[in-house]
Amino acid sequence: MDGVDQAIFWCVAAGIAIWLISPVINEVVHMLLWAALLIISAIYLHAIDPLPERASGLQKFLKGVGVIALLVGVALLIGVLSGSRDVLQPLSKSA
Repeated sequence: MDGVDQAIFWCVAAGIAIWLISPVINEVVHMLLWAALLIISAIYLHAIDPLPERASGLQKFLKGVGVIALLVGVALLIGVLSGSRDVLQPLSKSA
């Protein structure tokens, strides 16, 4: 397995682990774990790095996926810090 395959494997494994432990952990910790996983994955996908001039279509696609992951991760982080407890609606304040 090369580095990319290992990174994908570990991201998927971490996502499954978060999903499996979600019934027994606090909602705050649950949201923080998803935010951390998404933000770290986005950085690995070069979401904040500039594309080379002659970037391939795959590089552009992966950067797009990384940007979306970064935005969702930041939304989760902002949501949990502002009092939301819903992973699916992180920016809506729970009553």
